This record gives sequence, C-alpha cells and structure tokens, in this order.
Amino acid sequence: MRSGFHAGLIAGMVGGLSVNIARIVESILGLPTAQIGLTFDFIIFHLLTEISITGIFGAIFGIIYSKFHDRIPGKRIKKGLVFGLLIYLLSNIFIASHFVLYGIFTSDESYFLWAGQWAYPGFVTLVPYGIVLGALYKK
Repeated sequence: MRSGFHAGLIAGMVGGLSVNIARIVESILGLPTAQIGLTFDFIIFHLLTEISITGIFGAIFGIIYSKFHDRIPGKRIKKGLVFGLLIYLLSNIFIASHFVLYGIFTSDESYFLWAGQWAYPGFVTLVPYGIVLGALYKK
C-alpha cells in the first residue's frame, strides 16, 4: 500500500500540473472551456490548488490501485493507463453524461458546455496520472 500511496501522490501531482498547463493553453487559444482570464495570481493559485487536490486524491487512488493491481490488464504503463481511464470513466464521464441528457431533454445547449467542462479536464488529468502511476508503482 505504501508504494501505491507514494506513486499515486506523485502521479496525482503530475496530473494536476498537466491540467494547469492545459488551462493556460486554453486561455491563450481563447477556447470556450477557458472561463477566467489569465493573471499571474490565478495561474499560481490554480497550480497550487490542482497539484494539492490531485495529489491527495492521487494518493488515495494509488492505494486502491495497489489493491487491484493484479486484476488490471496490461503491464506497467499500460496497466496504469487502464486504471486512470477507468477512474475517468467512473468519475468524469458519469457526471458529464448527466449534463448531456439534461441538454437533450431540456433543449438547453449550455448543458453540453458543462459536459465538456467535466469531461475534458478529467481526461487531461487522469491520462497522465495513469501513465505516471503505472511507471512508478512497484509491487
């Protein structure tokens, strides 16, 4: 469990860094997912927040990963990637699908934007998380 905790903590911090970089690129490109303009204070706040929160949850998921490691298909990086995508499916896609259904049934297009705002950052966070977790975890 200790190895899963440490690998998950580091992988979570990398995931938090990757989503922060993605948000900066979104703002520079003017994409609709960028809600707030870039300021130095915001970048630092967002960086510290994302690294802290994803590091904590990454450590928790790393402990879970250590418990299910043998049951996940693949080896090393592929195994971690499968686990990261599984977490992505269970967390972000689950919530995003609700927004899509609300958008379909209410004919309100803003729900589709909300779905994208749930699905995209999770992908940008959990794919690098899974890759790093798979690379660092030692049974």
